[in-house]
Amino acid sequence: KNWFGSLDVDKALKESELYREEVDKRFDPELVAESRGKTSRYSKEDWAAILQKGSEIHEKIARQMDTGVSLDNPKTQELIKGHHSYIDENFYTCSKEVYRGLGEMYTADERFAATFNKVRDGLAEYISTAISHYCGGADGSS
Repeated sequence: KNWFGSLDVDKALKESELYREEVDKRFDPELVAESRGKTSRYSKEDWAAILQKGSEIHEKIARQMDTGVSLDNPKTQELIKGHHSYIDENFYTCSKEVYRGLGEMYTADERFAATFNKVRDGLAEYISTAISHYCGGADGSS
């Protein structure tokens, strides 16, 4: 099963349009413009591959959570680094500061939390806290 529910790229793109105004209001205009510029050049096949890759990354993180190892475990942090790179390469330049904010949004925004927790109960908190560790020190501080 794909993390995003399906590989229906048309459906995913239509759904993203529903949030266009909210995105414009909430996020850095330069990052929004960069993301729209980059993603507007993606073909349907590109989108399918990107959605599949994201699904695989999230599933690996969920499996790591299932092992019960600590968030600062090197394998956990390597998976988070891969997630960070995925965002940076496919959507927008994602500094650690921006990435930390994204991680916080994974629990603060119930839509993100629901998406993660639908796959594994507690996954939103796990990935959010793991991102905090990755962006800062062992306690998540810079």
